[in-house]
Amino acid sequence: MQTCARKFSGNSVRQRLPLSLIASGLIILIAAAALFYLQFLAALYEKASRTSAAKSVVDQGAYISQLLREHPYFCGIQAAKEDREDFDRTVGWLQKMENAVQYVSVSEDGVILFQKQIAGPAAGYGEEREPQRGRTVVGRKKLVLGDEVVPVITFSMAQTIPTGQKRVLEIGLNKAIVERRNAAAASALRGMFCFSLAAVAVAFAVCLGAIVGLVHREMLWQKRIRLDEHLSFAGAVAGSLMHDFRNPLSAMRLDAQLLQGEAAKGNECRPERLAELSGRIVKTIDRLDGLLAEFLVMSRPESGERETFEINACVLDCIEMLKMRFQKAGLVFQADLAPGRLIIRGFPAQFKRALLNIMTNAEQLSPPAGKVTIQTRIEKKYALVKIMDEGPGIPYPERKKIFELFYSNRPGGTGIGLALARTAIENCGGEIECQTPPAGKGALFAIRIPAAEIARRVPV
Repeated sequence: MQTCARKFSGNSVRQRLPLSLIASGLIILIAAAALFYLQFLAALYEKASRTSAAKSVVDQGAYISQLLREHPYFCGIQAAKEDREDFDRTVGWLQKMENAVQYVSVSEDGVILFQKQIAGPAAGYGEEREPQRGRTVVGRKKLVLGDEVVPVITFSMAQTIPTGQKRVLEIGLNKAIVERRNAAAASALRGMFCFSLAAVAVAFAVCLGAIVGLVHREMLWQKRIRLDEHLSFAGAVAGSLMHDFRNPLSAMRLDAQLLQGEAAKGNECRPERLAELSGRIVKTIDRLDGLLAEFLVMSRPESGERETFEINACVLDCIEMLKMRFQKAGLVFQADLAPGRLIIRGFPAQFKRALLNIMTNAEQLSPPAGKVTIQTRIEKKYALVKIMDEGPGIPYPERKKIFELFYSNRPGGTGIGLALARTAIENCGGEIECQTPPAGKGALFAIRIPAAEIARRVPV
């Protein structure tokens, strides 16, 4: 019962973590992770888009270079005037079709034969690469157009004409073409990012609202559970009081009836019988007072100190208390006690209560003219107590459940007696289990407790 009391009281005073704060923190962390992931994806897609746009510009520049390379003005041995004019018209057409074409130039052995650009003469500087024969080489330059500096991407191609002279074709595309090619993809990406961000925000807002509602509901349930725990504990205490007081009160009632019957005899009553019955009633009242004191300190089990006591004396005391009940039920009670003093450390009142609960169950379940046997034995450094009856027995699957609080398979049972018995035995440092008797009939409750001292009797 003390273990049960600690469990109930521990649940009632335990400080609960703020679930709403934990839930909000988790939601914020998940939202931050989702936002970081969206930004990472946006950066990744933007980089891929820029790479794709740059590759597209390079492919376009290489295509223009290949197209102009096949023109007779560039590949011919000696260009005619008509070829130059046609080449100039082709370059103009290309500039109209693609306004990113900044300039086109043709040079031979370092001498510029043809050059056409959008905005007049310009000075160029920056990275330059040696043109390769038959292959387009990509480079970068910066053109100075007045006060403006225009970065360009250059595409150079060189070839040797049959006369042995080296002719170079160079095309410059404004680098802004990369941004223009990437603008549409970037705009679509920003739109997708904004839409995803809005969807994530809405989803997390809904989740946050749902979690806050669930947390609020959980807190209400926890309040109800705590209230149920308090009520269960109060019911357990009340049931324990009733269970532990019922047996002594029944014995005291029988003694009082016997006392009343003896007193009704008048002059024939026996004074020694009256003294015996009244002494038993006083002794029972003392036991009830001890049980009440035990319940009063039950909420502070740590304050109690273990003490040494003798098992056989407790067994005889319990037999004396239940003797009249067994006689009234027509049961035979047999005690087979070890021939020595079995000393253990624990709480004698609790130990007696455990024995009384088990013996009372045996009396209630035994058939008429049945026998209840209690044995005490010594096994190495342990004291053993066995209580056997001839009742219907307990099925194997239920032998552990019967020690749980409020579990009972007996009509009218409260499910408290055996739970209190197990708690009392465990408080004394021992253990209890239900077994099958050697005869294979009834139930056997075996109690095993470490012995503090074993003093054997010396035969006289």
